[in-house]
Amino acid sequence: MSDASLYDSNIAHWDHFAKDLDKQPWGIASMKLWRKLLPHVLKAAPFDKDTSEVMDFGCGNGFNASLLVPHAKSILGVDVSSGMVDEFNSNIQKWGLADEGKISAVRVDLTEGGLDNKKFDIIFSTMVYHHLPSVDETTKILASFLKPGGRLLIIDWIKGQDKQQYSEQIDRIMKVDGFDEEEMKATFERAGLESLGFEPAAKINEMVGDYYLDKTAYLAWGGRK
Repeated sequence: MSDASLYDSNIAHWDHFAKDLDKQPWGIASMKLWRKLLPHVLKAAPFDKDTSEVMDFGCGNGFNASLLVPHAKSILGVDVSSGMVDEFNSNIQKWGLADEGKISAVRVDLTEGGLDNKKFDIIFSTMVYHHLPSVDETTKILASFLKPGGRLLIIDWIKGQDKQQYSEQIDRIMKVDGFDEEEMKATFERAGLESLGFEPAAKINEMVGDYYLDKTAYLAWGGRK
């Protein structure tokens, strides 16, 4: 599949499944996983409720960002799926977080610019990298949005764990099945970041829809020098 087709397939897929994702099997499993990951995320970057400006890249429906609200000054969700951005902003209203004025999402493709050169103390991305046409290109772009001393946190699957054949619907939105420590370290370094850590951070072991998932997610983090 070409990179352009992968990109378009992901937008179509997530636009279609955005509505009420938190009530669907994959959405429910993702929320469980994020709760396990959260303590690791908070240790990997110096979150400060008074100063930290945070970007959630590939923000989905807003659940992940919502749990970071007590730990940040502001959070901006970024996604190429307009359906997911709409769901994010709707959920923020539903969950009673909109009145604080510190969290929202926008539909933007960072490869095309945008955000008026805003810079962030922390950028995190959860289960997005295995969908990307180019992790190197994306990491370089994300690094350009970091303030000096800023942190980039990437969460994805450790590679080589898939033991089953996924449906065509899932296969057409995945570039790879995951990454290992050396790949993430090299990706950070090619983007001009210092690789600061990599750890297996959370495991999922349950039926998710029609699939039995027995996989471990990693957290990798790097910093702008």
